Amino acid sequence: MGDRDDLPLGDRLGLRDRVAAVAPAGPGLPVRAVAAALQPQGGPVAGTVPAARRVRPDGELLGHSFDALGRRFVVLDHDSERIDGLELDSYHADVPGLVADARDPGHLAVAGLGHPWCEAVVALTDDEEANLAVVMAAALLRPELPVIARVSSRTIAERMQAFGSPNTVNAFDRFGDHLRLALRAPASYQLMTWLESGPGAALPERGAPPRDGRWIVCGYGRLGRELTADLRAEGLEVTVIESGTPDVGDAELLEGDGSDPWVLAQADLDRAVGLVAGTDNDTTNLSLVAAARRSNPELFLAARQNHASSAPLFTAMDVDALLVPTEVIAHEVYAQLSTPLLWRFLREMPAKGDAWAAGIVERLTGLCGSHLQTLWKVRVTPHEAPALESWLATGEVRLGRLLRNPEDRDEPLHAMVLLALRGREVTLAPDDDFVLRPGDELLLAGWAAARRALDTVLFVEGILEYVVTGRRVPSSWIWRRLKPAPAPGR
Repeated sequence: MGDRDDLPLGDRLGLRDRVAAVAPAGPGLPVRAVAAALQPQGGPVAGTVPAARRVRPDGELLGHSFDALGRRFVVLDHDSERIDGLELDSYHADVPGLVADARDPGHLAVAGLGHPWCEAVVALTDDEEANLAVVMAAALLRPELPVIARVSSRTIAERMQAFGSPNTVNAFDRFGDHLRLALRAPASYQLMTWLESGPGAALPERGAPPRDGRWIVCGYGRLGRELTADLRAEGLEVTVIESGTPDVGDAELLEGDGSDPWVLAQADLDRAVGLVAGTDNDTTNLSLVAAARRSNPELFLAARQNHASSAPLFTAMDVDALLVPTEVIAHEVYAQLSTPLLWRFLREMPAKGDAWAAGIVERLTGLCGSHLQTLWKVRVTPHEAPALESWLATGEVRLGRLLRNPEDRDEPLHAMVLLALRGREVTLAPDDDFVLRPGDELLLAGWAAARRALDTVLFVEGILEYVVTGRRVPSSWIWRRLKPAPAPGR
């Protein structure tokens, strides 16, 4: 999607009710179906991307984040007022918008799906059939494009898999995975949350959710079932409270209103260790949290926030874990499309263990302090590292010898490599003796000054020579010509 890989993931992105297709160059907005045209700044249109049906104010944050990276979107929306509103917002480039329905393949084509610079298609509406229609159209018309789609139903997800291999994002499933990670590996969860929040984010506290004891899950809908299965998979006892008539049998399921003190007493709240308020009603969830905290102040409390307007209330309630489905989806989609190496790191990192993650957190805080600095990517290619080209042929390009201060090679750069990708082989946090090969891709974290210093090392042969050998040589052609040849035998 382009070469700029700063990661403004800390933006609180909302993606409810939209579809997007992404390409390399400009701003985008949430809609029900979006095709984004990729265009280098100052140049002609270079690509297209489709996006979603209704443009919501919170979704504009996603557009601004892509705009900051130079991406362009074409927006499809069935609401003409929302399309007109695109002109009122501030972007680095114009945002093309069409009043249209993304489910119509003809509208996607007009938006630019067939353009050679279209890089991806993203379907993020809250209408799963619409998302399926977009996945189907993209798979049949542009089968080579990556597709990301929002789902909450396993049935729809399976139907999507019939059309190529789209990446599906289920916010409830992801939240369950995150909760399991927080229970099993608090340092891994801390590291994941910090990196997802992006540059400038403060290091979150390392939580300590209860690993033993009984949990209460209020609401047995899509989220409740996912969390119940995940908690039981961790060996925890779970009691479910459902106000409606459940369509499945469960020996640990109580019918009733979870905010009713009598129902909570039946669930034996006083001896529980955690409670999840997971209904699709924010008022109900806030009531559940308040009632549970009043009955048992020691409870670990998790809650689901359904609407952006409720955010101040949930913030004031200060729950231990908060699920905002639109933000979970936004973080994942943004990471996959704009920073695939970070996405790969986050996927691979939990397998390394909690002690390993704690060590990475310690190294990062030693380099960056308590606030995350810049994240960026380097490709070991003649284009991005021309000074390395001849040295790579020796097979002796060790990572630690590059990460040195070009002004004083005895000082290490304030940066570390989080991931090295070689073909399909991934190395997390490679050590200083890691030998680079042509084509390697590196994900780094550190200070912006370290990024500039490393760029100098990779581009200027004289600086590279000093960093590697300690020998200072003229960097420019004219000074190399004027420098006297070394005496014989020296």
